[in-house]
Amino acid sequence: MDTYRNFLLWQKACDLAESIYRRTCRLPDVERNGLSSQLRQTALDIPCRIAASPMQPTSDFLLALTQVQCLLRRLEVQVLLADRLHYLPAVYTSELTRRIADVQRLLDAFFGTLQPNSKCSIERNDE
Repeated sequence: MDTYRNFLLWQKACDLAESIYRRTCRLPDVERNGLSSQLRQTALDIPCRIAASPMQPTSDFLLALTQVQCLLRRLEVQVLLADRLHYLPAVYTSELTRRIADVQRLLDAFFGTLQPNSKCSIERNDE
């Protein structure tokens, strides 16, 4: 049975969330309840929103994917702020922004498949 766990978009979103969790360990303790917490929550919300969506081309599904787009933008802004504050090494910022862009590209490609009266399909990675 196919579940959200088989969808490449969800898998990449989880990879992104995991990277955010690993990289935010380096943020100063003073940011534990600030930027670090916000980065982690936003990153976690992305795969959760994908998993909770109906996975069928309905208005609720499109709304969920639009919310994922907004979360990706929010996460990118938070990563860029952490970079500007020199909380993350440049190599981490590059990695995180690349992963955000990867998820965004998958999401954009998926939106492109959602034509009226077409079947909704999500690229899968059945590893």
